[in-house]
Amino acid sequence: MIDQEAPELTRPGGPTVEGRPGHVARRARLIAADGVSLHYRAWVPADRRPAATLLFLHGIAGHGAWFAETAVHLADRGVAVYAPDRRGSGLSGGPRGHIPNCQQALDDVDLVRDLAATEQPGAPVFLAGSGWAARLAIAGAARAPEGLAGLVLLGPGLFPRVDLDARQKLAVLLTHRVRPEVNLRIPLVPDDYTRNPAYLEYVRRDAYRLLTASSRLFWETGLLDRARDHLAAGLNLPILLQIGDADQIMDPATTCAWLQRLGAPDRTSVVYRGAAHTLDFEPEPTVHAYRADLLGWLRRQIGERAHEVR
Repeated sequence: MIDQEAPELTRPGGPTVEGRPGHVARRARLIAADGVSLHYRAWVPADRRPAATLLFLHGIAGHGAWFAETAVHLADRGVAVYAPDRRGSGLSGGPRGHIPNCQQALDDVDLVRDLAATEQPGAPVFLAGSGWAARLAIAGAARAPEGLAGLVLLGPGLFPRVDLDARQKLAVLLTHRVRPEVNLRIPLVPDDYTRNPAYLEYVRRDAYRLLTASSRLFWETGLLDRARDHLAAGLNLPILLQIGDADQIMDPATTCAWLQRLGAPDRTSVVYRGAAHTLDFEPEPTVHAYRADLLGWLRRQIGERAHEVR
């Protein structure tokens, strides 16, 4: 169990976003069915009932605090945000970089989803997956679409440009059952996430960024990849895709083409020129456009309640 404090992300120069006082995340824990302690952060509007709730799932190497500034931006405008640290990541318990299987990871997401729905009754719930977690978000939406108002994919890890090498893939094949917690290097470096100097330094210094993940996690990743098209084909939810065209980790063109082949009734792709993988770490004006597009899409989805989100 990690009991230190994870670094909270703040815009260089101060703890405010666009001149507004920043919300402070509520930090708490849930206990999974197998006893693992799951840490989460929640940003809830201070002056009104939330018009919507966004559940954010972080990528393979990060944690919930990487979404902190965007969460403050949304909370200031009437959207409650919940961001769990995946088991084995951030401040959550469990072996570092490890998940036992996809179903357990989905059960963990459902715990936070149920909590958010209980704490914010009447607020439509949106599920957002960033990077690696886009796979998990698609699987979660397909498994339990009831109560979900939409799906957001942020630089989704569906068609990666970066992969394990042949030796690592062989290690996954040989060890995922007999030594599932054996660690392999995650083939990503800070420059893959952003070229923005301040946030690049944040990523480099983040002691909670995962550098390795278990052979079982990589095996389960392959299972999610093989199930991706089947699971996504059955989705009947509005879907928003936001991705940078300079993403070095994912393939933007292939991802956008894949989305448009789906049968979901409302499919929106937004590609940001010159933007790298982690849109939350991009400089202005890209980060402003990314957050405005996300908020505008949420407003459109909640329809008649849109006027409550200012």
